[in-house]
Amino acid sequence: MPVHDEPIEVQYEPSSDLEAPARFLWRDRLWVVRDILARRVQADVGVWQVVAANGAAGPQGIYELAEPANGGPWRLSSTGLER
Repeated sequence: MPVHDEPIEVQYEPSSDLEAPARFLWRDRLWVVRDILARRVQADVGVWQVVAANGAAGPQGIYELAEPANGGPWRLSSTGLER
């Protein structure tokens, strides 16, 4: 996966007992989360691996969204191939 370290804005949607990312704004584009593949914690950062698309009909890709435990801004940590 290509590595990034770019700020993103995340919008949540309640999902069972966790608030899961539903959408994120990256490079002035809105990405819609289609599926959550995994969630893990590493070095006090929650990392969500998601399938997302740019808009309703855009091609889907795999993205890793990093949520700092200290409440700092979310980061896009990596992007993957189209799915």
